[in-house]
Amino acid sequence: MISDNAVAASPITGIKERFKTFMETRNPFEVTLYDLIEPLGLHKFKELLSETGLLDFLKHPSKITVIAPIDEAFDSMTPWVEAQLNGKEKVIRRQTLARGHIITYSSLFHNPLLETTDSTAFHQGAFRPDFEANYDLNGNFPEIVALGTTRSVGTLRIDNYREDVLVHSINGVHPLEPSAKGSVKTSNGNIIFVPKLLIGKAFLEQKYREIGKNISTGDLTTWETLQAFGFTKFCKLVEIAGLVELLDKPVENKADKLKVLAPIDEAFEQIDEEREQLQHPTHAEKFVKSHIAGKMKISRHGTDTNLLGDELIFSPRHILFSLSSQWKTSNGSLLFNSETFWRKSSYYEKVKWSLQPIQLS
Repeated sequence: MISDNAVAASPITGIKERFKTFMETRNPFEVTLYDLIEPLGLHKFKELLSETGLLDFLKHPSKITVIAPIDEAFDSMTPWVEAQLNGKEKVIRRQTLARGHIITYSSLFHNPLLETTDSTAFHQGAFRPDFEANYDLNGNFPEIVALGTTRSVGTLRIDNYREDVLVHSINGVHPLEPSAKGSVKTSNGNIIFVPKLLIGKAFLEQKYREIGKNISTGDLTTWETLQAFGFTKFCKLVEIAGLVELLDKPVENKADKLKVLAPIDEAFEQIDEEREQLQHPTHAEKFVKSHIAGKMKISRHGTDTNLLGDELIFSPRHILFSLSSQWKTSNGSLLFNSETFWRKSSYYEKVKWSLQPIQLS
């Protein structure tokens, strides 16, 4: 019997105890993901999968990874997510949300070298695997921060080779355990447990596409467009930095038009610890200018410069819609950016440090 206090203190402990009890009288080769959703206490996730038509998908024999939010995740969703899930497009939003929690592979990552028929490439690179993320059911790559490690025994042989990836976050959410292959394994896939809902790229695109239906392209300045789309946090920093005029003034010469890779409000959830620093005009100015390209055209490889003269390095995966789907304004253009460039190197160093002590069983 598991006490309520034990489950509250460590959700994964309670989940694993339920799993152990459930499996005592069952054949592990027959238990599917579908069979476990209810016994593991994932009642609200089951309800979401059921109403979106995805519950029976968990019976299929092909191996997948389910990123399962515990019940508390549904109680702690942000007001804007709750509004999206209960608004006039709630059916579509809920389907998108549910699909974003299912990965079409038995792990978050795969190593393409293990699938290659080129033996030379395998022998040259197998000790330095380049892990690739797998798609969710929306056709997007989840944004995963992880540390990949390799373990092998003796001479390289494919049957002795194993790979581990320590997962720090998935779409900004820390999993209850760091394994990319899940905390619970079944005959047709694995389950990773998370304490919050995953808000992926497709969900965010739907939100801003809906807002854009009421905004005319090219008539508003960049500053007016940012306000119309609800970039409240970025706009606040523009004001603190004293850069409103830069984004609001008319521009006649096309070469002088600026492209803003504006972080959407949701992107700021990743930099909570830096929020106080950004209230200082000097830091706010650096932040804003680091997100503005000094020319209208941006390379697909993200190797241009920002207004600080620094190299503008970004991944197209972080741009909602696509690089070619920029929003035209009267004095420039706007890209919807799901990340920020603030203290990026410092952030990743901290992530690597925090991952080092984790040991997988």
